[in-house]
Amino acid sequence: MPGNREEKQEQPHLAVRGAVVTGATGVVGSALAAELVRRGIRVLALVRPDSPNRNHLPEDPLLTTADCPLEALGSFVPPEEGGWDAFFHLGWAGTKGPSREDPDIHTENIRYALDAVRLARRLGCRVFVGAGSQAEYGRVSAPLEPDTPDDTASMQARRNPACLDEDPQRIRTRRRSAHAGDLADHIPP
Repeated sequence: MPGNREEKQEQPHLAVRGAVVTGATGVVGSALAAELVRRGIRVLALVRPDSPNRNHLPEDPLLTTADCPLEALGSFVPPEEGGWDAFFHLGWAGTKGPSREDPDIHTENIRYALDAVRLARRLGCRVFVGAGSQAEYGRVSAPLEPDTPDDTASMQARRNPACLDEDPQRIRTRRRSAHAGDLADHIPP
């Protein structure tokens, strides 16, 4: 009966005019940057100065690249002021080869992610998206879903200090639904 159903409340639509993307020269980052530009959204792509993959980014007046390795996120000053609504943190060190098993690199990645949240807040972003990797799931041949079990034996889940004594589902949920201002309120400056 219509009177017994809860009415769905419509979520307000966030109009994104400008987005910042770390890891913009990677496979996902470059695809995201191209899609944002295709939709008429201004993009600030933060890239390593020595990135050999800059050519993966579209050449478009809506896209600006800025040299900013992950370790410089904390002190980055954008070349253009204002209008940044969303921050996509896709940059991550140590994703290939032996560095995948180096806990020191992944500890630094935690620091970089926190710096990205702080930068998003300084830039006035209302949305922060921090993408994880397949590493928290281990090897999975099927598409990843929100209820895909974590592989707690993987290096990052086992040794990552930020994950110690944390419920993996809570970590994923927090990562998936974070608002830049809310996140930054819980991170010391």
